[in-house]
Amino acid sequence: MMAQTFECPSCGAALEYHGGAETTVQCPYCGNTVVVPEELRPQPAAPPKEEKDIVIKIRPPESGQGRPEISFDIPQQSPEVQKMEQALAQQQLRRVKRAGGCGCFGFLFFVVLIGGGMLYIFGLSIKSNAMYTCALSEAKQSQAVIQQIGQLMTAGPFAWMSNYNSSGTNESTHFTTSLSGPKGSGTLEVYGTRQKNSMSLDVTFAINGHTYTVINGATRCR
Repeated sequence: MMAQTFECPSCGAALEYHGGAETTVQCPYCGNTVVVPEELRPQPAAPPKEEKDIVIKIRPPESGQGRPEISFDIPQQSPEVQKMEQALAQQQLRRVKRAGGCGCFGFLFFVVLIGGGMLYIFGLSIKSNAMYTCALSEAKQSQAVIQQIGQLMTAGPFAWMSNYNSSGTNESTHFTTSLSGPKGSGTLEVYGTRQKNSMSLDVTFAINGHTYTVINGATRCR
């Protein structure tokens, strides 16, 4: 590696840095130990970014009648990746605000429109489904859940859906939502399937590192 030079802060002499793991060098003129500037040190290679996409599939019914078959899957991301993406999004938003202009306003409107649509699909749409209503009703009647958070329960504003399939009169889904009471709060996780005249749910409630079964099997809901 070619030697890089920087100035000794004590005597002003030119010091050479040849790379490597050392973060300090000793000035041969004044004898002081000098910290190598961070911009001259070798930077660690950034890990490759793993690309993950939301997969949405729409297939018309084979008979040509009825509802089309719809399915999607959302890749699970680690908290570190989510924080990185949020920081990048905020940085991009600040740049757009500084740029100003009608074109940027249009871009911001487009981002807000898309973001609002995604929020509705993955965070709110399942709340109008009978499987969500039934899972919440079962949780409010579960003695295990009542003992943990109390009887007056409130569901969170969002129900985050990671999977949904619809084919004709058959539906299946997986979602989570928060559930709070006077004693505390936890996470309700639901795997559900629904047919024309029946519904089956696998519902668990997690709180303080413990998971309790609410229901696993057919329900009285329709």
